[in-house]
Amino acid sequence: MANNTIASVVKDGLCTGCGTCTALCPNRAIELTINEKKGIYVPELDEEKCNNCGVCYKVCPGHEVDFKGLNLEVFGKEPEDILIGNYLNCYVGHSTDYDIRYNSSSGGLITQVLIFALEEGIIDGALVTRMGKDSPLEPEPFIARTKEEVIEASKSKYCPVPANVALKEILNSKEGEKFAVIGLPCHIHGVRKSEQINKKLKEKIVLHIGIVCDHTPTFSATEFLLKKIENKKRRNCKVGLSWRRMARWNEDYNKRWK
Repeated sequence: MANNTIASVVKDGLCTGCGTCTALCPNRAIELTINEKKGIYVPELDEEKCNNCGVCYKVCPGHEVDFKGLNLEVFGKEPEDILIGNYLNCYVGHSTDYDIRYNSSSGGLITQVLIFALEEGIIDGALVTRMGKDSPLEPEPFIARTKEEVIEASKSKYCPVPANVALKEILNSKEGEKFAVIGLPCHIHGVRKSEQINKKLKEKIVLHIGIVCDHTPTFSATEFLLKKIENKKRRNCKVGLSWRRMARWNEDYNKRWK
């Protein structure tokens, strides 16, 4: 297999498991699966379907990042400080809705912005992630089109998230529909690179919201945590971790067991 496919990225250990290649592959030659040994998502390339078009490699955020090129294309200029990047101003905020604020990870700002964008007709949907209803320990990226669905996707997800697999839904959406995309740096990077080669995607995504990322725990970390709290994994268990700004930063573990 040629070196211009996602297979070379996986081989070099640079895959972030973002899901971009899966959604953008024109031949549907890539499937994202969970590597049980590593506890992460890994794309598997079907060599019989692949025609070496190179799209998966071009949109991949794992093997390189062109800060100068992306800044010039997105913002029209290079940042004065490469560590901070381009910005208009810096703010601190939170949702004014009590339930949204205190049932979110960090004040519900993104949730509230998305609800506003939906209600004002700025977007028709948002690419977000919730935990699976049938598999609550695995994430489920989807397009939220209602306030209720946006709220359902609130809070951080402390596991690998292949958010960009849902880009396929955006590409297959109705003509004229507009969307927001919420993701970690690897996800947004993959989206921006995809927009460089896919005009339709660029026209449909009108709002990009990036979330600060420190690291991503693997699914193995989830299993370890469950064992540490002496509970076996069950299909009907949900574990959430939220950070709230009260008098000081406190950890608030919400464990709901049926």
